[in-house]
Amino acid sequence: EVIFKPKTGRTHQIRVHSASLGNPIFGDSKYGGGNNRSKGFLPEVSKILNNSLKNLGRHALHSKSITFSHPSNKKLKSILLRYLLSLKRLKSNYQAYMSRSIFNSFITYLNEEKGFSDHTIKSYKNDINKFSAFLIQEKIELKKTSKVQIRDFLASQYDKGLSKKTIARRLASIKSYFNFLFNIEYITKNPTLFLSTPKVSKKLPNFIDENIINELMDQPDIRTEKGLRDRAMLELFYSTGMRLSELINLNIGSIDEKNNLVKVFGKGSKERLIPFGKRAKFCMEEYLKIRALNWNTALNGLPLFVNDRNERIPRRTIQRRISNYIKMIASGKRLGPHTLRHSFATHLMNRGADIRAVGDLLGHTSLSSTQVYTHVKPEKMKEIYKQSHPRGEN
Repeated sequence: EVIFKPKTGRTHQIRVHSASLGNPIFGDSKYGGGNNRSKGFLPEVSKILNNSLKNLGRHALHSKSITFSHPSNKKLKSILLRYLLSLKRLKSNYQAYMSRSIFNSFITYLNEEKGFSDHTIKSYKNDINKFSAFLIQEKIELKKTSKVQIRDFLASQYDKGLSKKTIARRLASIKSYFNFLFNIEYITKNPTLFLSTPKVSKKLPNFIDENIINELMDQPDIRTEKGLRDRAMLELFYSTGMRLSELINLNIGSIDEKNNLVKVFGKGSKERLIPFGKRAKFCMEEYLKIRALNWNTALNGLPLFVNDRNERIPRRTIQRRISNYIKMIASGKRLGPHTLRHSFATHLMNRGADIRAVGDLLGHTSLSSTQVYTHVKPEKMKEIYKQSHPRGEN
């Protein structure tokens, strides 16, 4: 803040408050500002003000205020106005630097302390970046964000036609971010504290009928290495119900072939063991054979599933190939690896599996996440009704 305060004798009083900058940053190039910004006119200012600005570096800004006086003239006013603009740019750059630094710390927190997957962190980044862009557009500082501005942002997302599910996820990301800011004492009040999340209706998940599972497994061409790999992935997905990210990160050493168990690391880096069937084991062994490998290989840290370059198979490759196989035997939207996870859970529930056991196999921390699989096919519902109701046969 620079104040021109007229006095007798046509002089101006210039007051520079360090508090308005947030930190003594003048002259520090890593904040996007520094001496380069002032080059060409700071020495001129110093000369005109009889060296009063000589010490106006970052050390001078440690004081509460700096006051200078000099007989007013147009040249002085022009130089001081340019200096004011420079300070404003420095403040803006510094705020941007601090916001980015805190944001990076938040992402590190999600990755290292919360153990979120890369996919989840990517969603958080996208949500927070959208919100930050909104704040910049509305010229609102992060520290001064209120509940009203967050609601305005969510309303703008709704106006753009985004689904309730997406908006609810964005709010969840924002809440996590402000909880983090409050915990590190960057803000003194959490504006998201009493914001309620919009209710999202849970849709029944897509799943493949038991009668055509075998048809799906026969789609890959097992005369090729890729076909053997894809068949092994299909069998393992359906046999274990694991997530896509969990399958990608499997190594040969993750498989306990003697006990038919696979060790996976789920959300939050939580480890769990999942049993798998004989068909999945056979297909994995056939795939390892064609790679000249086996379960006892010394290099059991090698990826279980690889691409043509013998690198860990990419996420997009699995999504595309699994989706294409499913589309050969079924129709619908959003068909992919997760469809096999849904099928795994649905078929277990239809055959009377305990919901808690299914939740443990899926790696769910909350029973409510598993309840979506309690839907029952109409045929099964009729059968249960006839067997259980006193007049079901009538």
